[in-house]
Amino acid sequence: LAALQAALEPVGLAARSPHECILLQIDDRIRRLEAAGPDPAGDAQPDAAELAAWRDARTVVADRFEDLLQNRLPKIAEKLKIPLDRVQRAKTLLRRLDPNPGRELVTAEERPIVPDVIVEWDPANDRYEARLLEGTLPSLRVVPGYEKMVRDVKTERPTREFVAKGVRDARWIIDAIEQRKLTLLRVVQVVLDRQREFLDHGPQFLKPLPMVEVADRIGVHVATVSRAVAGKWMQTPRGLVELRKCFSGGIETAEGEDRSWDAVKAALKELVDAEDRRKPFSDQALADALAARGMTIARRTVVKYREQMGIPPARRRREHGG
Repeated sequence: LAALQAALEPVGLAARSPHECILLQIDDRIRRLEAAGPDPAGDAQPDAAELAAWRDARTVVADRFEDLLQNRLPKIAEKLKIPLDRVQRAKTLLRRLDPNPGRELVTAEERPIVPDVIVEWDPANDRYEARLLEGTLPSLRVVPGYEKMVRDVKTERPTREFVAKGVRDARWIIDAIEQRKLTLLRVVQVVLDRQREFLDHGPQFLKPLPMVEVADRIGVHVATVSRAVAGKWMQTPRGLVELRKCFSGGIETAEGEDRSWDAVKAALKELVDAEDRRKPFSDQALADALAARGMTIARRTVVKYREQMGIPPARRRREHGG
């Protein structure tokens, strides 16, 4: 296994755990630095400081991996009897490594998002207006030759009947597609009227908008609304927005204003982004800060939203000084 691990590229393949994978990559870095040799202009190693830092990183990963995962850097420094700034430097170097090196062997296909709807501000009417992006493909139509065959008495009757049925089916499909486009446009216009503050000011102003409310306003079944918005995107003055993102439940703020759950998440992320990394907010402190903004939610809800957004807990967000 050791020979296989040494032969495979990228380094870290065939590791038996993320722990071993990181160690293999650290050892590779150390070997490369050691193989660089002395500085041609003198006897000093040009990367001596980096080499020492990678050796510290190996010691930290090999001996205190669980403490590292929990960001307990002072404890690591105490147990290994090395200064805290060296532990911090080692942690910084580890961000260059990849615990999933096999991803390099897969070419990810990233398809560009083509919006279905264009949203623009109409100053004359003081509102946002929507139009469908038809794209470059021509509109669907029935080939005139088939319609002519249906009307031509010289065409044999079985053939006429067969073609007539095909023409009817084709027209039904075309009408259904046009109806779906019209439904999408009507749904989008209701969304724009309801979510104007979001378009004006940003994601923290998203309002709760159940699909059933939109369905009632345009006179269709809620399932029709759900199908119409599935996978659809809008190009708005605030960038590309997935249409389904505009539909969610929410809360009423202390001022009596409605805010969607996505707006609460946006406020939560803003608080975390602006916090002092040396003293990050606890989950209760985040709940209190949201309450100060009128968004009263329980601490367990903060935890749920934080985990959904991939934000680690306070102890792992903390940055330790030297």
